[in-house]
Amino acid sequence: MNLNALWLHLFGSTDFLGINFGFWAAMSIVLFIAILMNVVFWTIALKK
Repeated sequence: MNLNALWLHLFGSTDFLGINFGFWAAMSIVLFIAILMNVVFWTIALKK
């Protein structure tokens, strides 16, 4: 399955704001990981 062809068929373009959608997919994964790490580390109780 070619995601690039599928995206082109559904939306008619393979870029958003002049940048390839692969970049946006990678950026969203990085953002998700960063948010997940913040949630995990901020919820850890401190040892006294």
